[in-house]
Amino acid sequence: MEGQKIISTNNTFDTDMGSGLIAANSLQGQFANKYFPGNVTELDEKIEAALNGVDFSSVDNLLKKHKRYDIGTAAKIISGREKFYLLAMAELNANGTADSGGLPNIRRALEGLWKFIASHGENDPIIVPLLGTGRGRVSTPRKKMIEIHAQSFINASKDRIFSNKLIIAIWPDDAKNFEINLFEIKDYLVHSLEY
Repeated sequence: MEGQKIISTNNTFDTDMGSGLIAANSLQGQFANKYFPGNVTELDEKIEAALNGVDFSSVDNLLKKHKRYDIGTAAKIISGREKFYLLAMAELNANGTADSGGLPNIRRALEGLWKFIASHGENDPIIVPLLGTGRGRVSTPRKKMIEIHAQSFINASKDRIFSNKLIIAIWPDDAKNFEINLFEIKDYLVHSLEY
């Protein structure tokens, strides 16, 4: 699918799959395995370069990385002709478990993402997953999460057009397990979104 792809991650931008800190079947794990197979060091170097000059706080924990960035911080990663934005939307606790912190952090992450793309991105379609609905542990129904993502994009676009198309990607298993009907979602969005 053509477009700028959003990869949700933790706010220390940890990438270690060898220890199980990052699950290989997570979106971030699949991204790393596909575009940086067997070479997480290269990904780490790209992340470090992308975050150069961005404010952070130091964190002392058992994890590998010790720089904690604000929720909503994004790192632009280019691999070949593809553009990705790793978006800090969850915090890892001392045991390495991710927690998005609920809807306030999801909204903050989306706001930070749109601002970053407006100043660092292209005017290409944006492909974003439903943040927080998997390992982020947000219990809000998927239909409502789709609305939150779409409304956030609309609100940010009122000040400045940074993309003419938002694609909200839904995991096929989610569509099946949560009985997501795309026709119903379309009707729902038509009536619920504020322009």
